[in-house]
Amino acid sequence: MIDIKKVLAEVCQNGYADRDAIWAALTPTEQHQFKELLAPSPLAREFACRIRETIGYQSSAVAGAVETDLERAIDRGELAAADLVEVVGDRHFLDFQELVARCPKYFS
Repeated sequence: MIDIKKVLAEVCQNGYADRDAIWAALTPTEQHQFKELLAPSPLAREFACRIRETIGYQSSAVAGAVETDLERAIDRGELAAADLVEVVGDRHFLDFQELVARCPKYFS
């Protein structure tokens, strides 16, 4: 899924294909399926929500717990960190990482 998005972006950006023409050639059903294919995963949206909440709490312990869950999901291949950053945004992800860094080691 991630590879498809990258390939299509590269092909269109380099002028090998016209994005608008390709989109217009798709049926409404195909357009819907394509949007679903490239949409963030429910797991990425869930972690983005948890990260935003954690930033609101300003708790390094909560951040450490969320980070542990996140690392496990990444290790299982359920999520890519880049997908999460795309949903939550660079600034929020960096704020979250700063909270994690302040977490005592026994929570990691």
